[in-house]
Parts: sequence; C-alpha cells; structure tokens
Amino acid sequence: NITVNGGVIIDTKEAATYLAAGNLSKTDVWTIELPAGATVVNGYVYVAYNWDKTDGTIPVWTTTFNNAAISPLASYRDQSNLGTYGKYGYGLVVYDVSDLIQNGENTFVLEKISGMTAVYPSTLVVLYNVSGSEAIKNVYMFNGADLLSNSNNFAGRTAAANSVLDIDLPMFIENAKLHIFAASAQKNEADLIVNGQTFTNVWSGSSNSTDEYVIDLTDSISSSNTVSFVATGSTILALQQFIVVEYNVPSASVKIGNSYSK
Repeated sequence: NITVNGGVIIDTKEAATYLAAGNLSKTDVWTIELPAGATVVNGYVYVAYNWDKTDGTIPVWTTTFNNAAISPLASYRDQSNLGTYGKYGYGLVVYDVSDLIQNGENTFVLEKISGMTAVYPSTLVVLYNVSGSEAIKNVYMFNGADLLSNSNNFAGRTAAANSVLDIDLPMFIENAKLHIFAASAQKNEADLIVNGQTFTNVWSGSSNSTDEYVIDLTDSISSSNTVSFVATGSTILALQQFIVVEYNVPSASVKIGNSYSK
C-alpha cells in the first residue's frame, strides 16, 4: 500500500522483447516523462518467466538498471504437477529500482548464464509525487504468480487463482481502477470475476506476451475486493494485481455537522 500525491506510470514491453530459453540476454528501455516538480517515490521492475529448468526457487541470471546492479526484492514461483510440464517452473521476480529511476531513458539489462529459462516481456511501475498536487492516489499492490490451465481437467473443478484486495476506502473517490496482469494470455484462455461481476474472454495476447487488463471499479469499489482469475483454456500465468484509488482530501471548511459535501 503506497500513497502518492502525483501519478502512476505502468509500462509493459511488447511481445517482441520475449527472451527465448536459448538466448542469453535482453535489454529493455523505457522512456518516461515526469511532469515538472515530480519526485519519484517508488519504482519497480516486474519480470515473469517460464520453462525454468533450474533446481532453485529463482532463475539464475544477473540484472542491472541504469548500469547499477540490482537484486530481487521478491520472487514467486509455481509449477504444474502433471507429466513433463511439471519439470518447468513459472514465476515472477520483482526488483526495487526506486533510487535509480530517471527522467527520460531507463535501461534494464538481464543476462543469463545458461539457456535454462525463457523470460516474458517486463513491466516498469513508477509512483511519483508532484509538488502542489491536491489529488491523492492510494496504490494497493498484490504480487504473485499462479500457473493455471483448464486443459485435461477431468475432475471438472474450477481452475482459478482467487485473491482478496483489502483497502482503506476513502470518503470522496474520484476514480478507482484495477490493473490485472497475465503472461501467455491468449484468446479463450481465461475469464475474470471481480466483486461478483464476470468479464468473459478478456485476453488477446500471445504465448510470448505479458498483458494488462484494466477494470473501472469507481462504482463498485469495496473495502474488500474479490478477484477470481478463472482459466478456461490452456496454460496462462496469472500475475500481479494493483488497485489505484484517486481521491481528494476535503478541507476543514467543507465539513458541516456530521455530513460532508464536495
């Protein structure tokens, strides 16, 4: 849960930046434009991977951001328990680059020591303050990786990743949005159920892409929000979820008795 009085940048690289297992390095460059008076509060790089053949809980590679070595802040991993596919790990590695973000070009370099892992396109997230801004944004970040598939589901059980995003609900909401990420998110592979509302067949990516789907929660936001990522086809990797709530803090003169008005 991070609060800023400014803005949020979320930028995912295109499918062409996918790093196949046999290739050993990739370089991602994001060009960001911060407004005048902006100060970076937090910055993160999200890197999802698949078909990891190493024995550890995290792939073996080295990473730099703007020429500075970076180490994982957190990592998440899942594997199938069926057949040959059960040998390969899928997951997510998160890096904290808060002190390294710069206005303009930002460069992330990943180098593997062997061809043991394939890497999906990465995502840069930047949260910043702006001097004099009255708009407040609360950003709630739920990180994880869940490998899902409805193929060969002879038991007929629902294949889903279920999460609950608890938030502090402000009184005067301007808008609220839910950002949901997935890798290898192809057509007919998953539905979403958010606060009881179903969103059918929302993905249109490829086996090499990382994709983001945004849902407007302004009229349905709750202090406890349920998200169900339901697999309807073959393999898909459910990833991080963010809720961004924007609101204005009323001045003391707005309060009248026990009620408030905008």
